[in-house]
Amino acid sequence: MNRALELCHDLPVKKVPAGEALMSQGRTNLQMAVLKDGKVEVLRDGQQIAMTDEPGAIFGEMSVILDRQHFATVQVLEDSEFYMIEDPSAFLWERSEFNFELLKILASRLARMDGIVANLEHNSKVENEVVSLLRKMVDEAAHQGSE
Repeated sequence: MNRALELCHDLPVKKVPAGEALMSQGRTNLQMAVLKDGKVEVLRDGQQIAMTDEPGAIFGEMSVILDRQHFATVQVLEDSEFYMIEDPSAFLWERSEFNFELLKILASRLARMDGIVANLEHNSKVENEVVSLLRKMVDEAAHQGSE
């Protein structure tokens, strides 16, 4: 069983029917959710950027950590159940082990982004301004606040 999922076993469960949005881009509800069962897609500006049916997937963490509106919409594709983290700040302070799971997820995302840019750089036959800009943006994002 996914460790993040294990750490949420005592939280309230929310059932969301297919076709509904769990979270909407541009809104703020300062909640996090962990997929218990079901299937969702993540949409940014109406375009699908991810799809998952993996129990333990975490949603809303970026908006909570950065105290900003949701960066994307989480659309439910089939009837799903989520562990709801109603007070994420208190939850994250109380359950440091969950933080480590969250850090692994965020680091994995950053590593994938870096790999995509490296692959683009390697496969580009001509110096490409877009690839150079992507490399600069990923590098800046990866090291922002580390000085």
